[in-house]
Parts: sequence; structure tokens; C-alpha cells
Amino acid sequence: PRGGKLTLLQLRAAHLLLRISVLCFSELFFMKEPHDVTVMRRDAVILDCQAHGESPIDVRWLKNGVEVLENERLYLLSNGSLYISEVESRRGDKSDEGHYQCLAQNMYGAILSQSARLTIASKCHHAGSTFETQRCDGLLMMGS
Repeated sequence: PRGGKLTLLQLRAAHLLLRISVLCFSELFFMKEPHDVTVMRRDAVILDCQAHGESPIDVRWLKNGVEVLENERLYLLSNGSLYISEVESRRGDKSDEGHYQCLAQNMYGAILSQSARLTIASKCHHAGSTFETQRCDGLLMMGS
């Protein structure tokens, strides 16, 4: 009888320990991921990213596979989203146009969001009309 109680107590303790370890582990996952967006030059844009899991969660952004560095125009919001206050369209790496991904990391691992394309729309003047297009250097892709 005494040995039976001890065995039952050990099983309960082992079960409790198992339950505690399961409750402590928190899978890291995205609640919101960035999506493709087209904006006008000088507009503001927010690329969504919200990760959930065991704190602390470190969030970083990649543009075309390279880490985005925060500055006076680009910065990380408290929820992990990337805010660009004034989208720039320049040649090469200076342009904000490109593929963005959110990288979230905690003590258990890291996850990378889907890729979202940021496209900068332009206004082109053509035969007395103004067209909003995705690019001015070729065929008009959409007009108004």
C-alpha cells in the first residue's frame, strides 16, 4: 500500500512536469504577414508583420534578402510592422521598391514571412492624358 501511493504520486508528479513543459514551449508563428502593395512615390506605407510566441521576439526586415536598417524614413513599429514614411524611387539600392520579408526570432527558433513586393507607381503624361501606371518605361499596364 505505501509503495502503491508512492508510485501514484510519482506518476502524478511526472504528469504535472510533462504538462508544465508543454505549456512553457510556445510555437513561433505569424499572426500577420506582409502582402504585395503598390504605392505612389512619396506616399507612406506600412508592411504588416505580427509574430506570436514566447517573448522576447526579435523582428527584423529584409529587402531583397538584405537586412533593412532603420533611419528617419524607415522604422519598425512596436507590433513588428515596417513603416516607410515617404517611399523613394531612385536607381539601384536607393529605391524602396523590392521584395520584403519579415524575420521573427525567439529563443526557440526563427521564422521568415512570405515575400511581399513593394511596387512604386508613377504618373505618366501621354497625349494630353495622365495615366497611372506601374512603370513608365514600357507598355502602360493600367490607365485611367
